[in-house]
Amino acid sequence: FHKMVLAPVTDYNMVKEGRRFFHDTVHVSSEIEVFIGELAETISEVDNLGLLKDLRARTKFSDNDELIKPGSMILSGRSAPHLEGAARTLAALRYRNYVTLADIHKVLLPVIRHRVQFTSNALFHFPEALRPELKAKYAGRAGKTEASEYLLEEIINAVWSHAASKMEK
Repeated sequence: FHKMVLAPVTDYNMVKEGRRFFHDTVHVSSEIEVFIGELAETISEVDNLGLLKDLRARTKFSDNDELIKPGSMILSGRSAPHLEGAARTLAALRYRNYVTLADIHKVLLPVIRHRVQFTSNALFHFPEALRPELKAKYAGRAGKTEASEYLLEEIINAVWSHAASKMEK
């Protein structure tokens, strides 16, 4: 690697121009903007709202066992625009000039993955009974990374259902 020379493929101005293009040409409806806000509110209170009862039952974590580290901002006011931007980009890559709920759902996991901090209890003491399910789902692997992915997907499903039901009212 010491002998490898990498040439720039773009510069700051081209990145700004690309971001501006997606922002200006891919429409996000007011309903989807409201839904993103609902997601942000719900996900920050997911455990306090009791939305993880089913997950806690399957993983055998009690109500007193913390899963997410306190203070972990999963989807904050600052990160919500990144979720919207990722959805705009995905819509454009799918040859559309508008964002759908499916776009939001598709990019939600990658956008929040690095923002969630699980407690060591949640990852190191992940129940052995669920290891076969993890192995089946994640190509034979069942470590901390897969446990984290599993927990994130379960959280997203709970939050998504709750936010969608609030929007229907």
